[in-house]
Amino acid sequence: MQSAQSPHVARGIPFLGALLRFRFDPLGTLVQLSREHSGLVQLKRGWFFVSAPSDVQRVLAGPVHYTKGAFSQSVSRTMVDPLQGALGEGLLYSEGELWKRQRRLAQPAFHKQRIVALTPVMIAAAQHLVEQWSGAMRRGAAVDVVEEMRGVALDMIGRTVFSTPIDSAGTELSSALVESAVITNDQFWSLVPKPAWLPTPQNRRLKRLMKTITSSVYQLIEQRRRNPADQADVLSAYMATRNEQTGEGMSDKLLRDEVMTLMIAGFDAVAHSLCWTMYLLAQHADAQARLRAELDEVLGGRTPTAEDLPRLGYTTRVLQEAMRLYPPAWLLARSPTEDDVIDNCPVPLGSTVLSSPFATHRRPDLWDNPERFDPDRFTAERSEGRPKYAYFPFAGGARQCIGNMFALQEMQIVVAMVMQRFRLKLVPERRVEVQAALVLRPKHGIRITLSEAGAA
Repeated sequence: MQSAQSPHVARGIPFLGALLRFRFDPLGTLVQLSREHSGLVQLKRGWFFVSAPSDVQRVLAGPVHYTKGAFSQSVSRTMVDPLQGALGEGLLYSEGELWKRQRRLAQPAFHKQRIVALTPVMIAAAQHLVEQWSGAMRRGAAVDVVEEMRGVALDMIGRTVFSTPIDSAGTELSSALVESAVITNDQFWSLVPKPAWLPTPQNRRLKRLMKTITSSVYQLIEQRRRNPADQADVLSAYMATRNEQTGEGMSDKLLRDEVMTLMIAGFDAVAHSLCWTMYLLAQHADAQARLRAELDEVLGGRTPTAEDLPRLGYTTRVLQEAMRLYPPAWLLARSPTEDDVIDNCPVPLGSTVLSSPFATHRRPDLWDNPERFDPDRFTAERSEGRPKYAYFPFAGGARQCIGNMFALQEMQIVVAMVMQRFRLKLVPERRVEVQAALVLRPKHGIRITLSEAGAA
């Protein structure tokens, strides 16, 4: 047997190690570490970082079980995760047998047939966005991409989960969802962590917003209980599923937790993935031209159908490349449930191991010219031989995002319908700065101008 080795220790200061450096520049720190050291890196005692695909795979899908538990308990010492209390026992935060039971119950809602059946309502939400942008184009007004993508993502959540646009269920719910997303992203990387119990003005405001969202969700669940006909939406699928052993379905509390997880955590990830996709396309006229050529060939000017989506290869590659450069879940944290060994280095029970799609997606040994926008990286020819966990925007293993195909279909439809209608151009009024919060977001927003797709 080989003797145990010591991991590379990242440059830092006593006691805090590299965590202070990580706190002030998380993305830059992780990218630099991933390029300097291919194996296990120790950030401080009990805290590690991995970026090699084989190491990421061991943590997310290896023989030793890793959980979120220890990280969640220690998170307040380094950053604030204000969503944990609000989302209860939904799939994002539940663990152990509860998570397994919830995952089995939730899975039918995301079967391929269910997702395909939701295509028309996704198209309706995208069409609403196109109509709004047509008005902005006629007025010559630039659009705020972050605000607009949050709007269409919320619209899709309402139509796919509840069979109704969220605005029609009450503008208070829509406003509460958007504002809560802004606050939780702001709080995530606060330099002075503010526990949820501390009665700061922002905490009190977030508590009121969550109360509004919770009350609205319970009301929608109650309405569906009174009229339980299957409406082919996610809520119907959740309510219809049953535990194989007991025959029990989800309680209203668990329904609420899962719906809240999808609404709050899911919509913001989709919104920002779309935001970064529009940003990249707005800078690359050649990619816009190729995308429109594919849309013209496959769709011929008509609205896409579920059958068309698998034929939109370049459209899909554009989205894959956008999520390579700007993966919404930029940081993953896991803790081993028993002592483990990574790169022949001991990783004790209770340690925290960080991995970062953002950093791994930028390793030059995995990706040629990694900072460049190049959708054709994802052709079959160029993907051959690439390690599985060189690309993991939806995490991986048993806890891979349950809604990954759902989200990809939403984004395909929005990009296809927008690019059929418009040319995008970035407004060069300010530098776009990437900020690492709950999701990767542009710190100062992104604004684009619109023109007719057929214009010269």
